[in-house]
Amino acid sequence: MNKAQAKIVKRIYQEYLTGKTPDRIARLFRSEKVKNWDGKYNWQATSIDSMLRNEKYMGDTILQKSYTQDFLTKKRVVNDGKLQMYHIQDDHEAIIDIDTWNAVQQEIARREKYCEEHRTNAYAQLTETKPLSCKVICGECNYLYTRVQYTYRDGRRVAKWRCASTNKAGGARVCSNRYVLEEALIKLFIMSWNEIAGNYDEYKDFWKKNLKEGDELLRYKTKQIMAAAKKGKIKELDGELMIMAMDYIKIFESGRLVIRSYDGTEFECETE
Repeated sequence: MNKAQAKIVKRIYQEYLTGKTPDRIARLFRSEKVKNWDGKYNWQATSIDSMLRNEKYMGDTILQKSYTQDFLTKKRVVNDGKLQMYHIQDDHEAIIDIDTWNAVQQEIARREKYCEEHRTNAYAQLTETKPLSCKVICGECNYLYTRVQYTYRDGRRVAKWRCASTNKAGGARVCSNRYVLEEALIKLFIMSWNEIAGNYDEYKDFWKKNLKEGDELLRYKTKQIMAAAKKGKIKELDGELMIMAMDYIKIFESGRLVIRSYDGTEFECETE
């Protein structure tokens, strides 16, 4: 692998840890005309996902990940445990350092668990225009909230979020949890972020504990949030900041909203 390709691999890992999905990274590379290993621009999410899981980028090699099932047809299949695999550490020069590699594997596992817990097949779709995607959770039934658009008689259009259990039931209300205006969710994020950025020094001890005791993912996310918070408060929604820093907003029928960042900070507020 040459230096240009190594640079692309590093960027893929970095982009993923800012909250982007393999699908969004692929679309981003296509729009930027980033060449893949074939000299083309046809990046696919499956290729990005495979690269994020490839141990060769951190200097290791696993032998016999696939094997020839039929020597006549030369058909190869994935080794699902039928044959022994061999893990060779430090086999060659690493492109991705071990901490970043571990952080990415932990983030992959976190997203898979998140999708399973909240009954969704896809994590965060079209976040460049919908940064709240997959980040709003029903505090009553644990389904994700989905975005719906309402048009009033006077032509005004308003975006609201509702519990996705309604979608699963063919439009019938199966969860009594409330609808929430998108505007309210955005205001909550801005207020919580400005609380962190405006009181940076007061969070230093909390962050130091994360950096000392946390796993690679928590340390990585904490450093990201510290760097962003140091730049100061925001006046309007920054979608890239939201997908990087905010873990979720949880909505309860009582009107209570809980917002949690990836570094573990939480804020609550009450709505009418």
